[in-house]
Amino acid sequence: ITDTKANELTAIHDPTRAGYTFTGWYTEDGKDGKLFDVDKTEPHTLDEDFEYKKVCCLEVRHTRLAVNSWQDALVKLCVYLYALDPGIMESLVDDPAFQRRKVRYFMKEAVPRRNKAIPGTDLYVWTNNSANTLVALMRSLLRAYHISLKSAIIYLRRDLSDLHRP
Repeated sequence: ITDTKANELTAIHDPTRAGYTFTGWYTEDGKDGKLFDVDKTEPHTLDEDFEYKKVCCLEVRHTRLAVNSWQDALVKLCVYLYALDPGIMESLVDDPAFQRRKVRYFMKEAVPRRNKAIPGTDLYVWTNNSANTLVALMRSLLRAYHISLKSAIIYLRRDLSDLHRP
């Protein structure tokens, strides 16, 4: 920025909106978002609402899987389950319970920016969904493997729900 351009810049004012209270700026790197950090040791069930929440760990049958996102949690759950019984995971490609009108949750071909490869397999899982839809898919996967939903625990790193409330 040249001196001339820098002198033309104006300060950014805090946003205002009727019915909302601005509580400060938030950055994804967390430097200014500590307010939204949560107790990472508090367990959550798969029956909760995860909209606006960030995951850090999925535990299944006492096996902890460190994750970076809901998509990562789904992919790592698929890897874990595939190791238990590859045949079940392979059968999901043609299982109507894992298909919607326009979406097949499991397939053998890549769809850029829509599905992710399941490492160690020739399968892809559809990840282009909301957190709650991905968690519902995780519940369906556990049921397909006859694993109790009570044996799956989610740990959160951040809850941004307050940013989305009036």
